[in-house]
Amino acid sequence: MSGGALAASAANGQTLYNSARCFSCHGSTPAVNTSKIWNGISAQVTKNAFGAGGLMSGYMPALTGGVTLVDSDFNDLAAYIAGVRGVTATCIGGSCTTVTPAPAVTLSSTAAQAFGNVTTGTTSTAHSITLTNSGTAALSITSISTTNAAFAVSHTCGTSVAAGLGCTLNITYAPQVVGAASGNLSIVTNAGTNTVALSGTGVAPVVTAPTVSLSTASQAFGSVTTGTTSAAQTITLTNTGTAALNITSIGTSHAAFTVSHTCGTSLAATGSCVISTRFAPTVSGAVSGTLSLVTNAGSSPNTVTLSGTGVAPVVTAPVVSLSPAIGLNFSATVGSPTLAQTVTLTNSGTAVLTINSLSVTNAAFTVSHTCGTSVAVGASCAINIVFTPAVAGQTPANVVIATNASSTASTVAMVGTGMAVGVPTALLHWDSPVPFSFGTSVAVGTSLSHTFTLSNAGTVAANSVLLALNGTDLADFQITGPCLATGGVTLAPLSSCQITVTFAPTTGGAKSVSLGVTGQGGTLPTALALSGTALASTSGLTGAGVTPNNTSSAAASSGGCTLGAADQPIDPLWLLILGAAAWVLRRRRFFPV
Repeated sequence: MSGGALAASAANGQTLYNSARCFSCHGSTPAVNTSKIWNGISAQVTKNAFGAGGLMSGYMPALTGGVTLVDSDFNDLAAYIAGVRGVTATCIGGSCTTVTPAPAVTLSSTAAQAFGNVTTGTTSTAHSITLTNSGTAALSITSISTTNAAFAVSHTCGTSVAAGLGCTLNITYAPQVVGAASGNLSIVTNAGTNTVALSGTGVAPVVTAPTVSLSTASQAFGSVTTGTTSAAQTITLTNTGTAALNITSIGTSHAAFTVSHTCGTSLAATGSCVISTRFAPTVSGAVSGTLSLVTNAGSSPNTVTLSGTGVAPVVTAPVVSLSPAIGLNFSATVGSPTLAQTVTLTNSGTAVLTINSLSVTNAAFTVSHTCGTSVAVGASCAINIVFTPAVAGQTPANVVIATNASSTASTVAMVGTGMAVGVPTALLHWDSPVPFSFGTSVAVGTSLSHTFTLSNAGTVAANSVLLALNGTDLADFQITGPCLATGGVTLAPLSSCQITVTFAPTTGGAKSVSLGVTGQGGTLPTALALSGTALASTSGLTGAGVTPNNTSSAAASSGGCTLGAADQPIDPLWLLILGAAAWVLRRRRFFPV
């Protein structure tokens, strides 16, 4: 555009100076320039410098929209440069009124600075405001201050800010009293006074203190064996306060209770740790104590009640249980082994059973087992026994088991019968080869019964088998059962019958009889010794199998028969005569004359 000279604007000249890239050679203000920049007080000289062939021709870019400088623009440049020099500009088109260069203050924010609530005795985060000298002359800083001591200001402005430059002001609020506060930020310069309102509220500091929280108030350990230590029980300690919990000590009032923990010497606010307690009694009886926690909390000392009972240790020992322990009967032809019979050994005690040795008292029996050298508590093993007779006849023996259960070895009683080769025979035996006792708890007027089994393990029938009680105490014992029959019973090979003996004492004291067997053919068992001790009265006596005495003249047998006087035990003399006759008949049968 073109036009005559206008009144010069130093402020516009400053803008043109920078956009015309004069600063690229001479800096951001002509006051520090060299060369011929001072000649710019003449608008025509500046115009010539930017014209074709001029010294600045290469530095004059096109303005926005392709518009280039006109005479009035050069007049403004001259006014700006002249203002820096403090002289009068020479403008194109005649004389012009030069606008005197002056500083101006521009703040990045003039809004009130509100600091909100700030705890007394502390300082807020700084609020920053940028001060820019938007004028055309240096800005002299007279003072930058606040009207309330609770507000403080620091800055990077120094005592002067060049035209176009800026600096930063940082304002903070540090209340000393509780309540609302207000004031002003005051900036006094040669461009005037600028103010910014300030406000804030001082609040009392939050009182901080540690607080102890325990997960339980008591711990009960129950019964614990003396000399041992219980499993740990835990307590969670939490600092529910707002300051660190300093831990002075954690201990117990009784030596039987021990404590360990992960708490260290300090626990931060909201932090937790674990306290572990154990009970280790040294004597029997109830024990009580207290866990005490000493800290800097107001509730210190905090306590937890502890209790437990010391009990004497249970004596543990192994116990041998054998099934069956008696009643093993074997029969085989001389030289031929029987099938194995098994006895189960169980450790029914409370400690490991050690097997020291396992043997048999007669070489006709062989023993093998699965017990190894020890049997655990509650465990079982098998003892397998085989009989190989070397001679005809009965052979008693015991399996002897030496263990750590007692100083006396455990035994299994058994009888083996050898049969002559090629000679058929009957072989009778009881299921109980040892004397039988009814015990010492049967009172006069009551009774106790036991059933015995008589078996034929032979290869031919046993005929005319008679059973009878013999002895001086026959009035205190009765027999009933299928084995009783007039003239005797016949036991086929591998068959059996039962007899029930009832001990029904009529007077107090020790009683005994024997149960004898007679018959034709085969081997007969020896008499079975029976005994019992009668109490004088029935006072306080109870128990399974104990019943009032049957005083009738006849007793019902288990086979449904009624036994009269004819079925009562045979006189011992008759037994002797019958036994001799049977022996003669047997000899005549197998060895005819």
